[in-house]
Amino acid sequence: MLYAILVTSCNSAKDQQSNSVKDRYLGNWTQIKGGTKTFNIYEENRGLFLKYSTGKQFPLKYEDEGKYYSLVEGLGNTPLILENDVISINGSKYQKQ
Repeated sequence: MLYAILVTSCNSAKDQQSNSVKDRYLGNWTQIKGGTKTFNIYEENRGLFLKYSTGKQFPLKYEDEGKYYSLVEGLGNTPLILENDVISINGSKYQKQ
């Protein structure tokens, strides 16, 4: 019985932590410095997705060990590093609108 309570408690804390990270990623983002690229990160069916203004859309995967999301592409995953309210993707930086 005690084991079940501990497991439930740990899972609840983990879910709260990933929800906190998720909330920081959700929204519209615009490229900083010399670019006009924009994208939207939204939640649908309990998953996160990134949709560029061009219409391209990608699922996002939560990387628990680093507490960040990555863009899932055919040739592998690309990390979306979020620091100081700026997302970096392959050297390009985006700020939340």
